[in-house]
Amino acid sequence: MTFLRIRKLRGKDILHVAARHNLREFTMKGAGEQGSIDTARTSLNYIVRGPGSALGVCALAQELMSTAGVKTLRKDAVMALEVVMSLPPNHDADLHAYFEDSVQWVEQSFGVPVLSAAVHLDQAAPHCHVLLLPLVGSRMVGSDLMGGRATLAARQEDYFKSIGKRYGFVRPSARKRPSKTVREDALRIAHALLQSRTNLGGEVIGVLLAPHASDPLPLVEALGIDLSIRKRMAGDFVRTMTANSAHRKAKQLGARHGKAPL
Repeated sequence: MTFLRIRKLRGKDILHVAARHNLREFTMKGAGEQGSIDTARTSLNYIVRGPGSALGVCALAQELMSTAGVKTLRKDAVMALEVVMSLPPNHDADLHAYFEDSVQWVEQSFGVPVLSAAVHLDQAAPHCHVLLLPLVGSRMVGSDLMGGRATLAARQEDYFKSIGKRYGFVRPSARKRPSKTVREDALRIAHALLQSRTNLGGEVIGVLLAPHASDPLPLVEALGIDLSIRKRMAGDFVRTMTANSAHRKAKQLGARHGKAPL
């Protein structure tokens, strides 16, 4: 099976945050311990399109908007669309050919500038993050470009027929939307996991998780979390992560004041 997901990125700094994640410009703490990011394989990641740094991605976006005459944007404006294309862990596809064809499909399907396309091979499922600048003429049209459910379904079908099927993949069956309890547990666990493994603050993590609120399961799967044991994890895991975070803060505070941590 091959997957295609699309989300809107809103907020002043969200493009920089997303680009930092995609280009691995943050420190992962214990990333390989629970099957999420294997730092020993991060060097295998590669860039298909765009600059090699998050600042470069942001500078490219600003240059394109300035050239088009875009001067001011609303605070809640869609700054970018992120398209994620994923392959199953066990496959025999030519990765470079598959993701090159996928990025070309994105360019043709959306018809807007590609700011960055980065392939991640340091997680179980190989996948590619594509950041698009929703610039048409002199207007930013993120919401219109994203479209509704019908537009998303049509794009997913076209992606499967144009790319997935060509490489011998089958169309994934429709999945029932998870219950509210499962969604809340999944988001809580993902938040605690990201907070424990990265240098990102809680507010930034909240912004990254917000687009996944309606269906966080693909994200949770990518993080290597097994929700079949969610009842235990929802309590024990979050309490453990919270305790570890509190201990680190206490240790840092004690160091600043010359006191030994409790």
